[in-house]
Amino acid sequence: MSKNASIKDSFKSRSSKAGGVSLILIAVVLAIIIAVNLIIPKLPSKFTSFDLSSAGKFSVGDITKDVIGSLKDNINIYYVVESGSEDSSVKSLLNSYDSASSKVSVKIIDPIVNPKFTSKYTDENVESGSIIVACGDRAKVISGNDLYEYSVDYSTYQYQPTAFVAENMITNGITYVTSDNLPKISFLTGHGETDLDASFSSVLSNANYEIGSLKLAAKGGVPEGTDCVAIINPNLDLSKEDVKALNDYVAQGGKIFMASDEVDIEKYPNLVSFLKGYGIELVKGILVELDTEYCYSYNGMSINYMLLPHTDNHEITNDMTNYYVMFPQTQGFTISEDLPEGMKTQSLLSTSEKAYSSINIEEKQSSEKEEGDIEVDGTFKLGAAVTYNEGKIVYYSTSKFMDPTVNQSVSGANSILFVKSFGWLCDTPDSVSIPSKSVSYDVLTMSSRTSSILKTVMVGVVPALVILAGITVIVLRKKR
Repeated sequence: MSKNASIKDSFKSRSSKAGGVSLILIAVVLAIIIAVNLIIPKLPSKFTSFDLSSAGKFSVGDITKDVIGSLKDNINIYYVVESGSEDSSVKSLLNSYDSASSKVSVKIIDPIVNPKFTSKYTDENVESGSIIVACGDRAKVISGNDLYEYSVDYSTYQYQPTAFVAENMITNGITYVTSDNLPKISFLTGHGETDLDASFSSVLSNANYEIGSLKLAAKGGVPEGTDCVAIINPNLDLSKEDVKALNDYVAQGGKIFMASDEVDIEKYPNLVSFLKGYGIELVKGILVELDTEYCYSYNGMSINYMLLPHTDNHEITNDMTNYYVMFPQTQGFTISEDLPEGMKTQSLLSTSEKAYSSINIEEKQSSEKEEGDIEVDGTFKLGAAVTYNEGKIVYYSTSKFMDPTVNQSVSGANSILFVKSFGWLCDTPDSVSIPSKSVSYDVLTMSSRTSSILKTVMVGVVPALVILAGITVIVLRKKR
């Protein structure tokens, strides 16, 4: 037998054929690995990274997707940060913006390498870690410090980040640079009104509203150019002149936001009359909710005066069906069916039919209804939206829902309702309020039994199955 024939026959052997197949498979696998490594870096981050945090910290949510989805102009987002100092959470979130739409472009700018870059958008000093949102000639600078909420750690007496608010800031930056309408809200003064908490004032500022004050008595009416008048819990009754000025303002297409705590119907005749003129009829007392589905529970105990009201069908509340809003110590009201022509008053929030109004809640010993307490046919209302020709009013029967502690108890849902109310009033539905996202890590907690089962599976069962599979392969090969 010739040498060439011997070599040719060796390739026909069973082991040679198996080796050839192995080489081909190895070559195919290597080709696939190389191709994957070349393709994956070019794919959008939405295909290569996944946000597994419970709060969706590293990706944009539905509200942002809606804003981005409606964009007509191109948006540039610049992360101004020194190389090597990038915040991983901010960077991941910006990648999510970049992947969400072709209209959004994200770039990282090193201020050391390009020190004059920010002067194209602002004359102010832009610190490293800041973000610039730009569209055409308009831009908004967001400080890196504003991307988090902070609180004092009293063990060290230093500020520590407690919540990640970057998405809210960036998305509102997008609405700012793309909106031609920046409404002005004037807060009424002169009647002992409650000051708006700084956190809710910040919500309005971040949603691109201009905030001012208004003294009706000094101005003789609502000045032109006022997009909305806000009245927060007056501690004195409105004067007849005030009521006339506000009614004239609404009749001319003006917008009013009002929230009042328990109103003494006898002591506040002008305020009561003003609301009644728009179909809102206050009921004496504070609401008590007997349906546990509609009130807050703490340590298994229902707190009947801290209501989690039903959100009724309206443009303001339609997107809030998955949120709980909390209204503590709330006065109830009903809506009149006898309204003037051209007026429409709709419920925003309501109780269950089991609720009643307690006329002396401070002395109540139980949640049971007592003599003198008030019931109504159907449900009590806690919020209403009024349209009267071109004018609009939003009314809530407590201002305590704007307390920051109450708002935190429902993960910021109250602030969402708050800003959506102004969005409806001022015809700026693109104003958004995105709840903050906790920076704490979620801990996986399991019972000792579950832990033991997992240990047994991972340490015993899985290795045993692998060994059994190996033995099976060897036995089958020997039988061949």
